[in-house]
Amino acid sequence: MQQQAQHNVQMLNEEVRQWRTDQERLLRGLAERVEQNEKKTQLLHEAILKELQKPTAKDEMYASLDTAQDKICAVLANQEKIFRLFVATDEKEDRPKRTTRSQTRKDSGDELPTMLPPIFQGAAGLLLKMVNSQFSATLADKTASVKEEKGTRRKRRRRS
Repeated sequence: MQQQAQHNVQMLNEEVRQWRTDQERLLRGLAERVEQNEKKTQLLHEAILKELQKPTAKDEMYASLDTAQDKICAVLANQEKIFRLFVATDEKEDRPKRTTRSQTRKDSGDELPTMLPPIFQGAAGLLLKMVNSQFSATLADKTASVKEEKGTRRKRRRRS
């Protein structure tokens, strides 16, 4: 009986050792997985940060729109300069003797510069129409604001 008990104790001790080695193996495997997951998370975190720092297609589109807008503004400024040069040279060559301001405005907007060859007169006329419409719109805005200012001045005078 004692031998049987000793044999049972040895078997139980062996099972306990086996169970402990299995548990240690499982814990090591879990620790390795945790380390791998931490490395993967770190790599994913770095990749996400890199993606967030990259300019998006929307940002690139806005940047290209800004540059296009700058180019358009530069072209419009050049057109305005060209228009002023045309008007200045046209006025120097053909000064009307006595006309009213409204007549000169109408005349200068409708006439094409005569110094251009006929091929370019169509394009110049189109350019002049565009610039004239721009100037007339800004002129209308300015006169409206001046009228508003005069109205507020009159109201102030009446109050005081």
